[in-house]
Amino acid sequence: MFQYKKTFAFGVIFLGVLIATLSSCSNPKPTELRAGDVIYNNNSASGKFAGKTSKIKFKDVVYNFNEVTEGTLVKHAFMFQNVGDAPLVIAGAQASCGCTIPDWPREPIAPGDSGVIKIEFNSKGRPGKANKTVTVTANTEPSKTELQITGNVMPAVPTEEKKP
Repeated sequence: MFQYKKTFAFGVIFLGVLIATLSSCSNPKPTELRAGDVIYNNNSASGKFAGKTSKIKFKDVVYNFNEVTEGTLVKHAFMFQNVGDAPLVIAGAQASCGCTIPDWPREPIAPGDSGVIKIEFNSKGRPGKANKTVTVTANTEPSKTELQITGNVMPAVPTEEKKP
């Protein structure tokens, strides 16, 4: 019976400390950006950016690498600019398959500033026509923008083994 009371008392104390800790966390300052707010609803951003929007303008959204030999690593940088009046926050970039890897800025892009989304496509084991898509999610309207890498992957020519 004594052990039960001890365990119960410990649980109550632990729960009290947990509640006190969580309730003492401060909310962000009104002028701080919160990615969740601005990604899904620009109007919910608080402070000096309330009611303002970010707009992303890409130099191009399709890159045609024409023709490469299988095994080539195709790289391209999609350049963009924030042409809106609020900071641009890119929440993520999702490739259509594992052979394509996007890399995007993790920090907000100020109005008027530019950035780059780099994409690498590994053509190893993927002969034939290639059309890979990367979906960029940001605090823009619409919230999703598609980037594409297209081209033709020529099969690698097997090297003949020399016989002694």
